Amino acid sequence: NLLYTISDIERIGDHAVNLAEAAKEIEEKKINFSDAAKAELLVLEQAILDVLAKTANAFEYTDLQRAMKVEPHEEVIDVLVREVKSRHVRRLRDGKCTVEYGFVLDDLLTSYERIADHCSNVAAEMIQSASDKMEIHEYLEALKAGQLDESVQYQNNYQRYSERYTFPEEA
Repeated sequence: NLLYTISDIERIGDHAVNLAEAAKEIEEKKINFSDAAKAELLVLEQAILDVLAKTANAFEYTDLQRAMKVEPHEEVIDVLVREVKSRHVRRLRDGKCTVEYGFVLDDLLTSYERIADHCSNVAAEMIQSASDKMEIHEYLEALKAGQLDESVQYQNNYQRYSERYTFPEEA
């Protein structure tokens, strides 16, 4: 389990490098996202920073309660990423954004989503290792399907994170 976890942590670092490269491209090409896109990215970035901190603390202190909060957080990030993409498509359609900006935005969103995925993997490995539960993906499916004792906690956390990370209304 530790080898899998190390691999996930390394991949988080790889995606951080991808984010740095995207930031460099944004600076070099003087890309200036719309105020709406900037506001959405700020919400998403905060969710990413929070899930990273939660994952790191859970791992550092072998805190299974905190590890249990990572998966619902990751699911909320997936929803946020899909919503940013959807809003971007609407801005493209309305002529408020360009395709070039969309490429950079997609790079950012892909890295954010994958960072959250790897955080989920780290937390799931911790939970599986501590409780000798089923294979990780089976465990996560059962958790989300409400088939486990901790499924209620998962749903409560998901709801709380959904309320915490919300985008401003579209203009």
